[in-house]
Amino acid sequence: MPSIRQRSQSSTLQIRFMFGQRNAPRKLLDISKAKLDEVDDELRRTFQAMEESGTAHERSADQLKDELETLREKLELLLATDPGVIEQYERRKEEIKSLSRKLEERERHAAKLEKSIKVARDNWQPALQDLVTSIGKKFSEAFDRASTSSLIKRF
Repeated sequence: MPSIRQRSQSSTLQIRFMFGQRNAPRKLLDISKAKLDEVDDELRRTFQAMEESGTAHERSADQLKDELETLREKLELLLATDPGVIEQYERRKEEIKSLSRKLEERERHAAKLEKSIKVARDNWQPALQDLVTSIGKKFSEAFDRASTSSLIKRF
């Protein structure tokens, strides 16, 4: 039969063990809270939106791992892109900028020419119109006289 001292030590060990087990969830909770505090605001809002919509717990850990692996593979494909494609994109981007500037310059030049043409036309068109009208009247008068004189000569 164990002595009182042995039973006391055994009880103390049991109490410590039980106390340690009882505090284990508390320690895990503290660790989880600390990790949660490290999360950035954007991820926190995303998770909160998923919680509110009910989609946060729809997928299992395996599904999430598969999705993560798929996204990593896509990222590797994007990173493994031929550098020539990027250079070609940059070259075309600069070419588009250059052509856009040329187009704007030519449009401004065309607008200036149209304005100059309008100013010139406004200067001479009314005078030309008056001249054409005057010539038309004189021809009409001349033809009227000619036809009147031919009528008199016939009788």
